[in-house]
Amino acid sequence: MKKRCIKSLSIAVMFMLCINTVCFAGNYYAMIAHKSKNNNYLIRLIKCSNETICKQVLEIKSIDLDSNWKFAEGECLSGKQYDSMYRAVFNKQPVSEPYIYFIDENNLPTVLKFMDISPFLVDIMINKWAKALKNQGAKGITIIRAK
Repeated sequence: MKKRCIKSLSIAVMFMLCINTVCFAGNYYAMIAHKSKNNNYLIRLIKCSNETICKQVLEIKSIDLDSNWKFAEGECLSGKQYDSMYRAVFNKQPVSEPYIYFIDENNLPTVLKFMDISPFLVDIMINKWAKALKNQGAKGITIIRAK
């Protein structure tokens, strides 16, 4: 009886560990920052299903759409806090700043967001980039305006 109790308890503990780690591990997000000559930033946020894909995405440092933007830095992010933080943009909901949502050439959900740019220029840049993405074959391009 004691062995059965310990076995049941260990199965329950393993199940709880599975729920909190492997089963609901969440997503990885490749966050890649590009800097312009004017010290403005373009942030690419790519949702990845695992760390390997995230690291592969980080290897792609250039943006084919505009040579004025140079790679600044990139990192893989993972955890419940990032899943919560990025849920709205990957569900195409308005947030405090406008952004572009699309599916990239690798079928990965991607968000482009401009930082440190005046609201007037952001609007121009978003429209310009949405057209360029369409010409490059990106799918599901959606411009999300700020709330």
